[in-house]
Formats: sequence, structure tokens, C-alpha cells
Amino acid sequence: GRWIKQRFPVTPIIMGGPNIRHDQDGIKSFLEEHEYVDVYISFEGEIPFTGLLTQILKRFPNGKCNPVDIRAFDIDSCFSLENGSLRGKHATENSNNLDYIPSPYTTGLLDAFLIPEFIPLFESNRGCPHTCSYCTWGSSVRSHVKKFSRERLKADMEYVAKTGKLFSKWTFADANFGILPRDVEIARDIREIYEKYHPFHNLTIWWDKNA
Repeated sequence: GRWIKQRFPVTPIIMGGPNIRHDQDGIKSFLEEHEYVDVYISFEGEIPFTGLLTQILKRFPNGKCNPVDIRAFDIDSCFSLENGSLRGKHATENSNNLDYIPSPYTTGLLDAFLIPEFIPLFESNRGCPHTCSYCTWGSSVRSHVKKFSRERLKADMEYVAKTGKLFSKWTFADANFGILPRDVEIARDIREIYEKYHPFHNLTIWWDKNA
């Protein structure tokens, strides 16, 4: 990011993820140390990142945006430094049903990437009730589990399987697969799809710590 900013100063740089402290002092300290970051998005990024892009397209229709202006946007979960002061606040919690996020598979957005050299990534739930000290999943603001519907996940898996490509693996991004009773049914869906299409050699899954 710093390399890009030095060479192309008008390029806005937006970062995100749960891998920094989420208190105000922690966010400010991170942005002060990484001055090239214009906006940092906390936790789930779909809604705030969409809001950020919407504002950029609305305010800069010619595509020539000014990162200084972007830092002044008032969008929940988007944090920035403006004249040395921290702007932003965490968004209030959204729905526990994640189906509001459009599927990148069934909408065709990832068709160009469904090639055997790449690894399809699936997600059935988010969040973690555990508080392991080595992991950010279990922080207090992410302690409850949200989920995509079983139907949504099965449609995604079938879409990828029907391409006829043989992938080295499929990866499931869940922090705790098996934490929900329905995960047994999802496992049966995976098995059914495998028996019908044989679309992968193996699976990478992170299991629930207690189940």
C-alpha cells in the first residue's frame, strides 16, 4: 500500500478485516502507523464497502476521486484519519441471516475464476462463541454465529460442481464447521454433490472446537 501511494498518490487505499484492535485507540494507532491507508473497514465488509463505493461513484462520476475527500465520508464501519482525528464508528449489528449477500457464484461473477488452478471457497456461517486468546473470531463483537441458508450454500456448491472442473480442493471458510445441528445435513449435501459430480480431490474444513 505504501509503495502504491508513493507512486500514485490519488489512488484510494481501503483495507479491512478483523486483524487489528477494534477499540478507538487501536484503530487510530493503526492508521497513524499506516498513513497510506485512507479507509479501514471493521469486521464484516459487504455493507460498508458497498456504501463506500456507492458514495465514490456518486460524488466522482468522472472516476477521478480524491482520497482526502474519501476520508471525510460518514459511513458506519469505515474509519479514517482526518487532520489527525479519528473518524468513524462501528455499525450496529445486521441480520443473523446472511442470505442478503448476493452469491458470487450463482450470479456468475466468479465464472472466470472457476478453473482447476484455483480453489473454490464456501462459507456456511460466521462468528464464534469461543474466546480463544490466539484468534480474533471470538472477540466479543463477533461472538454469535450468523449463517447462510442451507439452500443457498447447496446452490453455490452445485453451481461450481456443474462446471465439470476437477479442483484440487474445496475450502470452507467457517471458523467452526459442525457447531450447528444442521451442519450434519450440509455434510450430507457435500457428500451427495461429490458422489454425483466428483468436483474435488479433498476438502479443507475448520471444525468446531468442542463438537
